[in-house]
Amino acid sequence: MKPLIDIQRIGPDAFRHRISAQGGAVQEESRSFAALEHCLRDAGESLGRYFSQAELKFDGLFLGACAVDALRNTPLAVARRISQHFQPA
Repeated sequence: MKPLIDIQRIGPDAFRHRISAQGGAVQEESRSFAALEHCLRDAGESLGRYFSQAELKFDGLFLGACAVDALRNTPLAVARRISQHFQPA
C-alpha cells in the first residue's frame, strides 16, 4: 500500500496537504505552508520511515509516485519538478 499525498494550493503562496491510504479515510489537513517545498517536507516527515514511496496529487491532478526520502531530503527539487509541470505553455 502506498499512501496518497494530496497537495492543494490554497492561495498564491499557500499550500496544504492531506495524507490518506488509497481508498481509505483521509487524515486531517495539514496547516498551511508559504512554500511548496515546506509542504512537501512536512508530508514526508509525517510519513516517517514507514513508507518508501507515496503517490502524489497536486491541485487534483495525479502526478505519480515519489520517494518519501526525496520529500524529506530534497523537497526543493521535487517542488521545482512539480512547478515545471504546471508552467503555462
